[in-house]
Amino acid sequence: MMRLGRRATLLVAFSLLTSTATAYAECAWVLWESHENRWKLRRALPDHKTCVAALDDEVRTVKRMGDSVSRDDLGSAVYNMKISGSIGLNCIPDTVGE
Repeated sequence: MMRLGRRATLLVAFSLLTSTATAYAECAWVLWESHENRWKLRRALPDHKTCVAALDDEVRTVKRMGDSVSRDDLGSAVYNMKISGSIGLNCIPDTVGE
């Protein structure tokens, strides 16, 4: 009988973890701008792939303006504007603040 209880507990724990991971994968993503410890919402997007594509568009625009950009593979970029200094762009899931 104890063995059945343990299996049921493990099954419930596994299903909760699976549903959480699925919700995270399907959540909306937000492209944020950070500058001088202030955050500004740039765009809300349906998924991580779309958010990274929007970030890549921003990076291309910044490069065309002649500013330097450093970009990582996870969905973040930092660029230095000649006038206003360093600005960060980050793709973050909308569930982070919940």
